[in-house]
This record gives sequence, structure tokens and C-alpha cells, in this order.
Amino acid sequence: MSSKRIYSQGYGQMAQERFAAGWDTFLLTFMFNPLGEGPKRMKQLMQEEVTATYYKILTRMYRTPQKLKTHHLPLWISAPDFPVAKQQKGSFLDAKINDGCLTSAPMGPISVI
Repeated sequence: MSSKRIYSQGYGQMAQERFAAGWDTFLLTFMFNPLGEGPKRMKQLMQEEVTATYYKILTRMYRTPQKLKTHHLPLWISAPDFPVAKQQKGSFLDAKINDGCLTSAPMGPISVI
């Protein structure tokens, strides 16, 4: 079994356990100003920004998040969403910036302790 599949199953299991425990779930979509980089670097910059946003929100939710166990922290699973051919077209301006790439992150489940 590939490592990508193992990670995917592990994250899925973590999310399901939190859903079962009654945590709330949200979907975050990050749209970026033009990054002016190639696809690989663009993906890296987007991931860095999502990670920075996660930590910023985390420190607003918990005074000292470092002291909490991992299973008490919000779970963000983020992935870049590169455009593909679709029947229904969106805004051209949205697709033009960063070649249409954005990042989505199901935020949650969240539980406030």
C-alpha cells in the first residue's frame, strides 16, 4: 500500500473519530492574490500560508495550544485545488489568478475545551 494511501486513510480515520465525538465541521476555501511562481512553488507558498493561518487561529482559540494533546486540537486537512475542465464555468478572473489554483481545507472537527 502506498504511503499516500496510508496517510489518506489515517486522516480519514482521525476525522471520523472526531465526527463521532460530536465535533463541528466547516469548509474553508483560501483564495490567493497572484503568486507569480511555477506550480510547485505556488503549491508550497499556499501550504505555508494555510499552515500560518492554522497556527494564528489556534492561538486565538487556546491560550497555550502546545500543552494540549493532538486529539484535542482542530484538524485541518488541506489540499490544493487545481482547475480542471468543467461543464459549468466560473468567473474568468478567479481562474486567471494563479492559474485558477486555490486551497480548500475542511476545518474541523472542532471542539472547544
